[in-house]
This record gives sequence, C-alpha cells and structure tokens, in this order.
Amino acid sequence: MTASAFSDTLRSIFLSLTGIGGGVAKLIYNDIHIPHLSSSFPNFDVYKSTTGILPFNYLVSTSQTKYNDTVTRLCNGVNYYYYIELKDSSGCSSVSNTANGSFLDNIPPIVPTLDSASVLSNGQTVLGWNPTSSPDCAGYIIYQVINGINVPIDTIWGYNNTTYTYTNTAANTNTLQFLVSAIDSCNNVSILSGSQTTIFLKSNYNVCNHSINLNWNKVNFQGGGIKYFIYVSENGAPFNLIDSTNNLFYNYNQLNYNSNYCVYVRAKKSKRYFSIF
Repeated sequence: MTASAFSDTLRSIFLSLTGIGGGVAKLIYNDIHIPHLSSSFPNFDVYKSTTGILPFNYLVSTSQTKYNDTVTRLCNGVNYYYYIELKDSSGCSSVSNTANGSFLDNIPPIVPTLDSASVLSNGQTVLGWNPTSSPDCAGYIIYQVINGINVPIDTIWGYNNTTYTYTNTAANTNTLQFLVSAIDSCNNVSILSGSQTTIFLKSNYNVCNHSINLNWNKVNFQGGGIKYFIYVSENGAPFNLIDSTNNLFYNYNQLNYNSNYCVYVRAKKSKRYFSIF
C-alpha cells in the first residue's frame, strides 16, 4: 500500500465580532495559512449588510486580520452583519462565517463640569457649566440637592446651552446646592457632576466701631487654593474690590456716616467664580 505525502494544512476563516453596544464594530479573523500563502491575494475583503441577506455590500480591503468599523448606533438598536473573503490566484475564494450584532446606543454622555453658581440681586441663581465632550449630547438636566436628595428641577435642551437661571429666590435666605448631568438623544444620562453651592453672605453691623462683620459659607471647589474677594458699593456707586481673604469672614471698618453700603463676595479658583449680591 502506498500513500502520498501529507498535504499542507489550511484553516477556514473564523470571524468574531466585538464592541457590541459601542460605536465601533471590532472584527477579528484569521488567515487560512501561516505564513500567508503566495497564491492568496494580499488583502482580505470585508463585506457588510444590515439585513443578513446576500448580496452584502463591499466595505473595505485590508491586509490585517482585524478591522474596526465605526457604526451608527440607534436608540432602538440596529443589526450589522459581516463576512470576510480571501481570494486566491487560482480563482477560488475562502469565505468566513457571518457574524452579526445589534448596536444599541446605551452609552451615557461624558459628565459636564458645573463651574459656577452666582446669586443675583433678586435672589435668583445663575448656573454655568462647561459642555460635555460627547457630541451626541442633546441637553442637560439640572438638579437641586434638597435634604440630601438630588432632585431634578429642569432640563435644558441644546448642546451649547450651558447656563440656567433658577428663578426661585431662596438663595437670598439660605445656601443652595446644585448639580448637572448630560442627556443624549437616546435619553442616556451621564453621571452627576460635582456639586456647586451658592454663597450665603451674612453681616453684622457694629455701631460702636463703625464696621461690618461679614461671614459666609465655603464653596465646593475641588482642592485648596480658594480665595474670596470682597466688593463694596457705597450709596449706589459702582462696586469696588476692597480686599481678598482665604478665610470665611472679614471685617470692613472703613464706613462713613450717613452712607448706605452693598457688599458681595466672590470666590475664585482656576477662573471659576461664585457671586452673591
């Protein structure tokens, strides 16, 4: 009995698909032979379909055994089907299995940075934040911390709408705390931003010393290095910066008789401001 020599060993192409749920379909597959056969074409052809029914659409040609395809993610999900083909100079082709996955936009936006909470003279509060870096952001949700609970109070639509006026005048009588989150077109909501607190300024007039003792609460800047700037207006004149301090109190003793004074405090760190009038 005679037998021929063993033939070379070839493998079928197996395609796997990862990245399901994200914005990139990651295709990984193998060559039919290591090293690459001289008779095989140098590139693999990638085909794609949204139905899984032949014929598929030609997507790309690559010499690599992996390929990342940026896909459209829909709120209700969309299926993408792929297969790989490697042609040979003999006229034959090796075709992989068909791999598919449903790509659903379930990734929340990146959290925005709430960087200011300023109290107007009427007691209303103006919030400001940096926009999220997620391009699919559709708007922002505003929260107020009430008795330790993060309560959503409003939604602002529009990627570049990054200010909000809280028309309640409670900041004239107390300290208020706020947070913000981003929401995308599929209603995915980011984690909450760091909170920001309004400054509630208190004053005590010392008749004997003709001075005003000022004190206020600490703001929620991350880290140290916070400085508070004191501005004073006399008899309706423009506000002037009179001093700054790292403390939560200040004594202003340059008062004139028969004058009316208005004072506000501004906290500053890394170009972020909080004000109260």
